[in-house]
Amino acid sequence: MLKITILAFAFLTSFAHAERTGVVMGIGQSSCGEYVAWRTGGNQVSVIQATDWTFGFISAYNLYGSKSQIENPPTYATVGLYLEKYCRDYPLRTLTGGVLSLINELRDKR
Repeated sequence: MLKITILAFAFLTSFAHAERTGVVMGIGQSSCGEYVAWRTGGNQVSVIQATDWTFGFISAYNLYGSKSQIENPPTYATVGLYLEKYCRDYPLRTLTGGVLSLINELRDKR
C-alpha cells in the first residue's frame, strides 16, 4: 500500500510542475538562458519587457483562467528575482515556464 501511495504522489506531483503547452507570443518564448544573460549582462530593456510580460500574463490568468485569482501579485523586483532563480535552476526552459511556476506558487499560498 505504501508503494502505491508513493507512486500516486509522484505521478500527481509531476503534473503540478509540468510546463503547459500552447501558443505563447512575445518575450515569454525566450529561453531561461537568455533571461539570465539579460540580468547578468545589464540588458535592462529586455528584463523590463519580461517583467511587464509577466504581469500581463498574470492579468490574463486572472481574467481568463480559473476561479483562483492572483489578487496580491509580488513586486516588480520580486518577479525579477523569482524568474532569475527559476531560470538559473532550469536554463533550458522558457520564461513562460517560470511565470507558470510563479502563478502556481502564488495560488498555493492562498
